Amino acid sequence: MNQPYTYKAIVTRVVDGDTVIADIDLGMDLWRKNVRLRLAGINAPEAETPQGEAAARGLREMFEQGRDQVLISTQKDRSDKYGRLLATIFLFGGTSVNQRMVELGHAVKM
Repeated sequence: MNQPYTYKAIVTRVVDGDTVIADIDLGMDLWRKNVRLRLAGINAPEAETPQGEAAARGLREMFEQGRDQVLISTQKDRSDKYGRLLATIFLFGGTSVNQRMVELGHAVKM
């Protein structure tokens, strides 16, 4: 089993209820910019639906509260069929964004 990697990141945009774009701090002043992250283990409604719009709005609000800075946990080279890096995202207070989206009814566990 792959060990998870944890990085600081800044969420720059919410794409939909389970996808964000972030700049990832790799350490030693090295950054990977504009990385598409898929929230691992959850699925939100499609963006074109009213439920999908509500999910994206809920996700945006979470990051605004955390001032966009987060911690992400990934598995090495683990991505989905669209090339998005699969990640668990944590606000700096320790809240799992992935779990919170499920608790708020904006997503379901996969």
